[in-house]
Amino acid sequence: MKIHLAESPHWEELGEGFRRGLKRAVQSSYNEAASLLPFGSDHMNIFLQPREDRLIDETHDAAQIHVPELIRFGFSPLHYGSYTAPEIRQRVRETIFHEMNHDARLRVNPMPEDFRGIAILEGLATVFERDYGGGEPLWSQYPPEVDDWMEEIGQLGEPVNYDEYMFNHPDGRKWIGYKVGTYIVDRAMKQSGESVIDLTRHVDYLDILNMAEA
Repeated sequence: MKIHLAESPHWEELGEGFRRGLKRAVQSSYNEAASLLPFGSDHMNIFLQPREDRLIDETHDAAQIHVPELIRFGFSPLHYGSYTAPEIRQRVRETIFHEMNHDARLRVNPMPEDFRGIAILEGLATVFERDYGGGEPLWSQYPPEVDDWMEEIGQLGEPVNYDEYMFNHPDGRKWIGYKVGTYIVDRAMKQSGESVIDLTRHVDYLDILNMAEA
C-alpha cells in the first residue's frame, strides 16, 4: 500500500506532525482492514487531500474508491486541524474500513446493476465499518419505518436519482440507500448466522436480499 499526499497549500499550515500522524492512522487502519479482508488488494493507493468542498457536512470528510486499488480521502483542514489525535485516528479508521470493504467486495462480485444491489454494496461496507471499525456511522442508523423504505426502493423505476436516494432526498430524508442496505445486511446476518465478512466474500447481492426477506 502506498499513501499519496495530493498537492495542497493546506499541508504546510497543518504541519509536519499532523501529516505524520495522519499517515500512521491510514497505515494502521489499512493493515487491520487488510488482515480481515485477505481477499482484497495488496496494492492499494490512498490519496489524501485536505479540502473544504464535496465533504459530508456532519463528518467533514468523504472518501470514494474510484477504480480498483485507488481510494481518495478528502477531509476538512479546518476541522481535522482542531481534532485530537484519537479523534483523527477514529475518523480515518472508519473511512478506510468502509472503502476497503468496497475494494474487497468488488474483487469477488461485480458492481451491481440495480439500485437495491448498490444499496446492499453500501450496506456491507457500512456494517463492516460499524462492526469492525468501531464506529457508529450516521448512515447506518435506520429508522423504525425502514421496511417501508426497503419496499419503496424495490419499486423504483430506472433510472434512479442516485443523489436523492443515497444522500439528500427532497423530503428531508438522508442516506436512504445506505440505511436500507445496512438493514438488509443486518437481517441477512441474523437469519443466516454469517458475518459481514462472510457475506462480503461469498454471497451474491440477490442471495443477501433473499436471506434478509426469509
